Amino acid sequence: MAPQKPAANDTAPKAKKTPTDKQSKDKVVKRRARGYHTFRNGMLNVTPKGGERQLISVSVKANQQSPLLRLPPEIRNMIWELVLAGRVCTLDYDKAGHVSMSSPKTPTGISLLRVCRQIYAEAANIPLQQNTSSFSTCYNIHKWFVVLNKGQRNQVTSLRFEDKLVKDFSDFVYSMTYLV
Repeated sequence: MAPQKPAANDTAPKAKKTPTDKQSKDKVVKRRARGYHTFRNGMLNVTPKGGERQLISVSVKANQQSPLLRLPPEIRNMIWELVLAGRVCTLDYDKAGHVSMSSPKTPTGISLLRVCRQIYAEAANIPLQQNTSSFSTCYNIHKWFVVLNKGQRNQVTSLRFEDKLVKDFSDFVYSMTYLV
């Protein structure tokens, strides 16, 4: 027997709308099984949620005792910029999608962002905002912009294209569609 449809004048209470498992009222995508959560624009959100607050309280106390993190924010920002900014990075992708940085050969300091949440929160935008990304092929441009999320693409301020790209102008124009 087929289920019956409710009558037109049926005033049964409707279920309360609840946020989906991927959305909440604070406009943050909820934590998934991978262990981190992001803002809607794709950038990593390092603020602790729920049960994490208890775990993080110990590291916050340790951060407050750190001589580096006790410096005024203006001085810390200068340090982050000295470590993370002012480089031209040439990114090369192979056909398997693996990235290699052909320049600079000197360490980039990007691992500084992995030290603690506070440093990441203060300095995560610096590498994309204050470095120049250089490309030698249209494939590299295309792959790089596909890998970046929207929030990261919005942070990019400086790009450099090598003259090899002029030969493949139609591919170059196609690659530029990812800028918008």
